[in-house]
Amino acid sequence: MKSPNLFKQFSLPASEVEAVEQSVANILGVECLEIAPFDSIGKISTVYSCTVENEKYIVKHSYSGNTLQKDEYASRFATPELPVPEVLGVKKLPDGSIIGVSRFMPGHEMLDTDFTVDNPFMKNVLATLRNIHTTDIGDSHGYGFAKANGQGAYPKPLFSGRARYPLEMGYWRFLAKRSTELKPPVFKEALVTHIQLGRFCITPRMLYHGDIKADNILVHSGSVSAVLDWGRFGYGDPAVDLGIIYSRYPGAIDNEAYCKTIGLTPKNIRQRVLYYAMSECVVSIAFNGKRQDNANRQESEHRLLELAEEAKKL
Repeated sequence: MKSPNLFKQFSLPASEVEAVEQSVANILGVECLEIAPFDSIGKISTVYSCTVENEKYIVKHSYSGNTLQKDEYASRFATPELPVPEVLGVKKLPDGSIIGVSRFMPGHEMLDTDFTVDNPFMKNVLATLRNIHTTDIGDSHGYGFAKANGQGAYPKPLFSGRARYPLEMGYWRFLAKRSTELKPPVFKEALVTHIQLGRFCITPRMLYHGDIKADNILVHSGSVSAVLDWGRFGYGDPAVDLGIIYSRYPGAIDNEAYCKTIGLTPKNIRQRVLYYAMSECVVSIAFNGKRQDNANRQESEHRLLELAEEAKKL
């Protein structure tokens, strides 16, 4: 049974609703679908559940570039130790938005309060991180943020020559024009600190998730049952993920000890983690500023300045 209100949050005309439904039907190979809003409504995608012959699927509808194509590519990283949802297909609609259909993964999202060093479940999170960072990526190439085809955006390591800070500097330039209430002297001082930290960064070629946070990890029966939302994955220093975690959950991980478990040099790990934590704050400020989410933008600005002050003490 088809729903006339499918994806109504996007105010799609009837023709586009039909296009969405037809895309999902083509992916699953059936015509009669029951589609309903899912519990999770993300900032990038609207998420729906779809039940077909007692099998449950997840349908994502996104207007954000290559996010769902990267989810599809990331399916190949799945192992029993690294549960990644299998994406069955991705379709582009006439309006440029993207539909992706994946198998349902059981479990519930972690809570922000779960990311603490004294939480026994953190050992499961650390094991999952290790499985991400030690994934065999020999059939891919490139460095940095992955493109829609799953390959790194840059042919050479990011922290060498002219390829230094390509993504982060773009976001700083964006903030210089808008989306921040930081006063110019404070803004400049934070930028200089960030650049100085970048001198300590290295670029091994390992897989990183790029958006590790509580609501991207599902828990079921005491274990991690799924790692979701691979739209920001890439190839480089796993400290990217450690920095993202540190920007949100300071103290949740012993970064130096973790590096040793994956065979990664812990040299200058504090500076590297701070660099990527500041990068995450800059991205968050730009993203939330563009969405006019002032509360989260201001929270990220405050955290950015905290990190900059911490860096000065090293």
